[in-house]
Amino acid sequence: MPETPCTVEQLATLALATSFDAPPQISPTGYHSGFLDDDDTLVCCDDTGVFVLNLRTGRLMRRISAVACSSATIVDGGYALNVRDYRDGVLRGKLIFLPNDGSPERIVPYRGHVRSWSPAGDEVAIFCDRRLEVRRWPTMEIVGSVDGLHPTIDWDERVLYVTDGGRHVMQSFGESRERRYLDFDRGEAQPLYLLGDGIANINLGFTLLSLRAGWRTDLVDPLPPDGDGYLSVLLTHDRRGIRTVIDHRPCRFEVDFATGELQTRPVLPARASGDDDDERLDPDELWHPTLDAAVVDDADGTTVLRTVDGHVLTRFPFGACAKAWFDDGRALLVTYPFAGKARLRIEVWRCA
Repeated sequence: MPETPCTVEQLATLALATSFDAPPQISPTGYHSGFLDDDDTLVCCDDTGVFVLNLRTGRLMRRISAVACSSATIVDGGYALNVRDYRDGVLRGKLIFLPNDGSPERIVPYRGHVRSWSPAGDEVAIFCDRRLEVRRWPTMEIVGSVDGLHPTIDWDERVLYVTDGGRHVMQSFGESRERRYLDFDRGEAQPLYLLGDGIANINLGFTLLSLRAGWRTDLVDPLPPDGDGYLSVLLTHDRRGIRTVIDHRPCRFEVDFATGELQTRPVLPARASGDDDDERLDPDELWHPTLDAAVVDDADGTTVLRTVDGHVLTRFPFGACAKAWFDDGRALLVTYPFAGKARLRIEVWRCA
């Protein structure tokens, strides 16, 4: 593993290293869920099941049939597949545990909707009948719960968030059972999008909210009217500001998170007749894990790796879809789901 962080100079050397056609069992239009088990293994799933691929050779190492599989998660000792069932208008499903050692699978039924898994894969959050529960895997013992709407979970802080009765409810789970409340402001009965370090965004991304200090800061003034686009906002890697993409360009804005004061403020582009707000404010993007650079769709329809200074480091072939950074940000997984080919093209780009 590299001991020093990737630099912009190294990132500028990103080039195609491996290219292969995915196995014909994978849809040529791509997979809807996937993750990297390690730097050489891709685990992805579509509606027919799960596929395990070697990214250096393109070899299909394992295929797991599971009709209507919506996602796969790595857990201790194997994979957990989420197979949803909406028959009779009732939300239900089953979690299928597939051990790595080849022992028999285990099926765990559930009601509701799987929200997310803990980073370690040892807990799962399920929302059903206005209740958000955290259950230990694979026993399904309840370790925390809270009632309300718009459920969100912070695994790092071990806090459950819901809205209920005109306020945000923050319920700790695990060793602490503390419950706190934060009143709504300007009718914000909506889900929180957690950024980390006690910071969330609301109002379609245009407002920052401190869940610890209680301050709110509008990123633009005045706020755009409802339906006029949204911002996809992330914390910067150094935790000194936020980053987003506006008009196809990655941007960084400094924030004093103690007070909510913006050191620099986003400026939205003027809306021209016929503009698509999602394209102006939130194009498909994949930020580098440590550097202020992102893979974005350019205005001409191509895909580029661009820094917040506006420098284009790499321009990808037409139809490229960046899926994930790995190897400490020195490698990038790219697919071509809209190429119109008989098989999905998969590529790995690496820094020199």
